[in-house]
Amino acid sequence: GDALSDESLLDMDDDGLTNFAEQLHGGDPNVADTDGDCILDGLEVAWALASALNTSMETITPSDAITMWDADGDGENDSEVLGCDLAGVDIVPEENNTAVSTDDDDDGIPNESDQCPDTPAEVATDTNGCSSQQRAELVEDSSENTSGESAQSFFMMLMIFALLLSGGAYIVLRGMRTESEDVKDAISEAAFADISTTPVNNENWQQPVLDGTGPSSVTPEMLAQVPGWTAEMVEQYLTQGWTMAQLATYYQEQVVQHSPEEQH
Repeated sequence: GDALSDESLLDMDDDGLTNFAEQLHGGDPNVADTDGDCILDGLEVAWALASALNTSMETITPSDAITMWDADGDGENDSEVLGCDLAGVDIVPEENNTAVSTDDDDDGIPNESDQCPDTPAEVATDTNGCSSQQRAELVEDSSENTSGESAQSFFMMLMIFALLLSGGAYIVLRGMRTESEDVKDAISEAAFADISTTPVNNENWQQPVLDGTGPSSVTPEMLAQVPGWTAEMVEQYLTQGWTMAQLATYYQEQVVQHSPEEQH
């Protein structure tokens, strides 16, 4: 087991790849140029890895680069286009080169790390590239933002509290109204039950009689104004809407009209 592990780390064909890497990508660990295109397997793997990083190149897998003489599929032998030493391709693409950092205010802090990239020349700065005045301004701006956020949060909480309070008041008032209606209904039911169960003594009530035989409302004083008339006669006139004064006047007129002197 140890012997196999040691051999996997060897480069038996001296092509720049270990035996393990060759087997991983499908190459022959005993042949420096597996696909026979005169490009060493190690260079072809490097070319394939570079193609994955360079957007201007066709992406090639290490396995294709080692085992195919036309790994990029352009119809030509890779070695005829690139050369056996890959002189015709940049293994390291330009976009992967480290960009030169700039320092616009010359304070020794690169722009990408400088919190104050516009510090005036010859002004002392801290490790973040800010002067004492700039640092104070940053702190003040931060405090104002924090105060504004705190005020906004306070008003938001106040609005939520007001909504909860109004909702609670509505629930309480609705409960009081419901309770009041329940009490009123209970009182009404109790009163009705009391009236319904209380015995009524109606022995002395004068029930109305509709056949004309009921008690008369004509008094003796009223009959004295119309001598000879019965209470029933007076009652009939009164029922028709006559007043007693009108009836007495009418009676006198009739007496005069039918007196013997008037007839002669």
